[in-house]
Amino acid sequence: MYMYIMSFNITNSGRSSYIINNVNNPTINLVRDNKYVFKIKASGHPFWIQTSSDSYDSENIYSDGITNNGIEDDTLTFNVQADAPDTLYYVCEYHSSMRGVINIVPAVTVRSSSKSLFTYNSRVYCKPHKMFMYTRNKK
Repeated sequence: MYMYIMSFNITNSGRSSYIINNVNNPTINLVRDNKYVFKIKASGHPFWIQTSSDSYDSENIYSDGITNNGIEDDTLTFNVQADAPDTLYYVCEYHSSMRGVINIVPAVTVRSSSKSLFTYNSRVYCKPHKMFMYTRNKK
């Protein structure tokens, strides 16, 4: 079962870089067995996920769990598989300076009876529950 863990907003800075959540060509960390949404608005700059750090190469396209790989102006979804490579790369089909690293890290399973846990940027966080008790006065 996959859960949405993060949405990435992707635009471009000319032909020099992708801007992902306001950072130029950042390294992206994804957790295995989670679903990510990439909202791409980079017309003329097809966003590909591949297995090689080199420039775009159709022989190196990674497709397991990915919908709309190579999209320029739409949504790409990535259901990160348990057996995904530890490192992938995002690249522009036409501009070699528009690229970066995608690290795939293991999912963490933590059990807790009193708090809910979630991951963000490969870290585990704990969110306390608010508990309300309702008692009825008997008359």
